[in-house]
Amino acid sequence: MPRVSLIIPVRNQPAYLAESLTSVFRQPYQDIEVIVVDDGSTEDLGPAIAPWGDRLRFVRQEPRGVAAATNHGARLATADLLAFHDADDLMEPPRLTALLPYLDDDPDLGLVFGNGIEMRADGTLMGPVIPERQTRALVRRGVRLDDLLRRSFVYLQATIVRRSVFAAVGGLPALPAGGDWGLALRCALHHRIRYVEATCFRYRQHEASLTAASVSMAAAAVDVLRDFIAKEPALTTRVRPRRLAQALARRLARLAAQQVTAGDLVAARRNLDEATTLAPWMLKYRLRRRRLDRDVLSRG
Repeated sequence: MPRVSLIIPVRNQPAYLAESLTSVFRQPYQDIEVIVVDDGSTEDLGPAIAPWGDRLRFVRQEPRGVAAATNHGARLATADLLAFHDADDLMEPPRLTALLPYLDDDPDLGLVFGNGIEMRADGTLMGPVIPERQTRALVRRGVRLDDLLRRSFVYLQATIVRRSVFAAVGGLPALPAGGDWGLALRCALHHRIRYVEATCFRYRQHEASLTAASVSMAAAAVDVLRDFIAKEPALTTRVRPRRLAQALARRLARLAAQQVTAGDLVAARRNLDEATTLAPWMLKYRLRRRRLDRDVLSRG
């Protein structure tokens, strides 16, 4: 039985997948099974997976999204530990070796994650995906649920989670995007998680990446937080209702800001109204709403 099951959801982009798999099989740690889940590709992925033969397991499903593909791979996994990888990213050598010792040494640790580095489509390296200021805080005081409610800083591509924990929290939430944040929130609520200072992957920025659509990503963040609050009754024993309302209001305000930029002022108004209702003590949301009304009037 392998020590780690590595799950790679993919849809199209065979050239990226080929490069990505090469980085996987160059890892110094190879006690793994690799499961590639094709989420309804319309392009031929055969040439990308052919060089690896029976070193990977390739399965297909109807197009149901990255969360469904990842959860499908997790159900097929045989190892006690699950790792994840995006088909258009690259694995760095410490991806597994830097994280595994923490899970080996602490049986109560449910999830461990590291950092990554952003990379342009041409291969140029940029900065870390988790900024240095944030990583210093994570090293100093650990991973707190309150911090995770404010922002998502856990990337599946840098994560190892116990399979039992992944199953217990329901896997990735069935949402179009933001599954890594949803998983991290649930794990932080029910289990201990830890950050390790290690660069585990290269995060490729390109036009087809999910992060390219700022409005949809902001909307996905709202959906993740709504889903988490609605489906976790134990949450109110850990976090005050006012704190939860403020976290959701902040995400709604960010979504409204993106919608204003995109020219969807009606939706922006609606989300600012909800943010103001949720957190009436936050003056800035009321001011933004008034400013938006003035902008609408000035445009005629």
